[in-house]
Amino acid sequence: AIMKGAKDSFHKEDIIFHSNTVEKMKEISEEEDIRYKMSNKEVMEEAKYIILAVKPQMFEMILPEIKECISREHVIISLAPGVTIGQLEELCGTKRIVRTMPNTPALVTEGMTGVSYDETIFTEEEKQTVEKIFSSIGKMRVVDEKLIDCVVCASGSSPAYVFMFIEALADSVVKCGMKRNEAYEFVAQT
Repeated sequence: AIMKGAKDSFHKEDIIFHSNTVEKMKEISEEEDIRYKMSNKEVMEEAKYIILAVKPQMFEMILPEIKECISREHVIISLAPGVTIGQLEELCGTKRIVRTMPNTPALVTEGMTGVSYDETIFTEEEKQTVEKIFSSIGKMRVVDEKLIDCVVCASGSSPAYVFMFIEALADSVVKCGMKRNEAYEFVAQT
């Protein structure tokens, strides 16, 4: 979702990625027309803004691989819930950490992302780039890190409850005689 949104705000040549399987990288690359690298280290050599789009349990495997490549210029952006800036600083060996909490509507550029970082560490240009990244997938707001758990409740996890509500409402409309695909269209658009 972030790559798709970023394509509209950045030059596609400025976006690279790595994934855990060659098949997945080829699929994404063909679908999105974005370059990939065969290792995280190769991405680190070419990119300044590194988005860690992995589950927290994967950090122990991935971060040791890239830690030695992290320079003073890198901006490390985490999407992982429950992993604090302090923990990331320790794991990455840098204070240049941005902690974020996007949500699933980012898939259709209607997301809401909470962003937290120490504003004294980053330049205005770096702050604007972080804002540009997350504005490309919807809205974003910088919040104090102590509020990131609130962001998880407000927008991070809440789409799942909305989806359940949509499903239940569609079920009731189908029960009244409407075809399921039409019910989904009416309810989802509402």
